[in-house]
Amino acid sequence: QKNIAVAEAEIARVKGESDALSAQLAQLKSDNEQAIRPYRQLWETARARSEDATRLLGEAKRALKAAEREKNDATTRKDQQVASANRALENAQERLLRVQDELQKLTSDPNSQPSAVSKMQSEVAAELAHVDSARREVSNASASGEKAVERAQTAYVSQQNSFEAASAEAENAKAEASARKAEYDRLFDQAAAAEAELQSAIDERARIRDERSSYASDERARETAAQTLLDEAEDIHGHPEVTAELRASVERQAIDIEAQKDQIEQLAGAEKSLRESTRGQRGFFIGAIVLAVLLVALILWLIFRPQ
Repeated sequence: QKNIAVAEAEIARVKGESDALSAQLAQLKSDNEQAIRPYRQLWETARARSEDATRLLGEAKRALKAAEREKNDATTRKDQQVASANRALENAQERLLRVQDELQKLTSDPNSQPSAVSKMQSEVAAELAHVDSARREVSNASASGEKAVERAQTAYVSQQNSFEAASAEAENAKAEASARKAEYDRLFDQAAAAEAELQSAIDERARIRDERSSYASDERARETAAQTLLDEAEDIHGHPEVTAELRASVERQAIDIEAQKDQIEQLAGAEKSLRESTRGQRGFFIGAIVLAVLLVALILWLIFRPQ
């Protein structure tokens, strides 16, 4: 009874400690949640800014590529327009040389008709006008092309600056998000470690409580068994005729066991004899079958053997 009382007292003590630790753990979790929540919000906000900055960086990169294509296209268009204007000027100059040569021939020939000379002079004047117009077209194409290239170049530089600013912003936002995440993880790990330490203490109390409960149960079972034996002994001591009856019952059981043992030995001998007899019969039967097969083979050979 004393051991059981000690175990039950320890169980009650450990349960009280476990309940107090459980309440302390619940309070600690609540305090940790309140303390960590602002840092989690800071991290989530920084992460959202980093995601926005990364998205804007992607848009700036696409805009920069578009501006670069436009700059290259403007340069190509300017070169094509200037080349086309130069070809037109060259063609006009070639035509002017031809009509000037024809006019020279007409003026050198005394038999030339004045009307033909006059007409050729008109052609020369027209080609001169075409050459002047072609020169102005070359200048206009070059000037307009340069302006288009300058506008495209300005737009490209502007987009390049935007891209560099977006890239720097994305890097800064990413670094801030990483720092906020590290700070949150550090505080979270500290809180989790403190909670785990309390939980370990609670689990240890539960282990001790289960161990003491098992010990108390075993002690009760042992006391019950001892009391049962004591009651039986007192009953036997108080009733001698029961002792004599038990002794006679034990002797009868011993005689029955000896008889069963002899019977088992007889059955074992009979089984052995039966196996040996069965083995002999099996051999005789197999020999008879073999002999019959040989006789059939001999008869078939006598019937079908060559004459």
